[in-house]
Amino acid sequence: MARATSSTLFIPAATSANAGAYSCTVTNAAGSASTLLAQLTLLNTTNPGRLVNLSVLTMDGPGSQMLTLGFVNGGAGTTGTEPLLIRASGPALTAFGLNNVLADPTLKVLQGSNVVASNDNWGSTAANINAVNVADAATGAFALTPTTSLDAAVVQALPSVSGGYTVQVLGNGTGVGNALAEVYDNTANYTVTSPRLINLSCLQQVPVKGLLSAGFAISGATAKTVLIRASGPTLASFGVLGTMTDPQLNVFSGTTVIASNAGWGGDVSITAANSATGAFQFASASSKDSAVVMTLAPGSYTVQATSVSETAGVTMIEVYEVQ
Repeated sequence: MARATSSTLFIPAATSANAGAYSCTVTNAAGSASTLLAQLTLLNTTNPGRLVNLSVLTMDGPGSQMLTLGFVNGGAGTTGTEPLLIRASGPALTAFGLNNVLADPTLKVLQGSNVVASNDNWGSTAANINAVNVADAATGAFALTPTTSLDAAVVQALPSVSGGYTVQVLGNGTGVGNALAEVYDNTANYTVTSPRLINLSCLQQVPVKGLLSAGFAISGATAKTVLIRASGPTLASFGVLGTMTDPQLNVFSGTTVIASNAGWGGDVSITAANSATGAFQFASASSKDSAVVMTLAPGSYTVQATSVSETAGVTMIEVYEVQ
């Protein structure tokens, strides 16, 4: 195959023809150095790696400060609906030491402008309490307690649709505080034709020296390749005002930074991944938008977007499955 000449070798839709040993050689005027061989093998499985949880934690408030999480489900060759657990937590976050939480979050799930699910207080009915408790246990989500808490949650089966869905979290009245929006795959018996989560996005105003944090989890028996982006300058071409001029992203496994980027630099692997996932291309190779392509083992990961110059601005975190 053609040799990669950028920092990342991107193999879309890998087949048995791509199996083999790979090494990386770095060359400059002083000479060259090569890595040890890395073996690429393909595994036939009915339980492939896939995104099973998407979440965003941020300061939430009225107007432009409203927490909005977008997601797309489906995937090539899938049919039917996907059972999902969707939550908006505020009071429950105090158990994890988080202060200044959104006291009374409300939750809406929209497809376009149509509300397809909503909740204000997860313990409002016995049926919702039971459905949420069962889904919490099945997905590994932390329990919402007590049933009188003002956190919001709903269990809903949704088909894949063009444009995906939007989760809106807003406090009752003019409430402001930290809130966590989460989407969990609640599929009981996954097959390769089951719809799955394939994209997360969150557009948010980040304050001076602030950050936007998104989490995702991968399940299954194999690793999963993902495209992770923190966009700022390119958003201006879509009419977004006050964009962050220099977003940088850090990807964490636990407390360890496993990848970072501040300016994508025209990386051809990013351009290829944008095309493969349907993500918009960045405005230019010199734009200060940031992105990485990674192949990750099953587990939980966190993405943080901040400004290199610590200035305020609107940025968008996105996580895409790469086929």
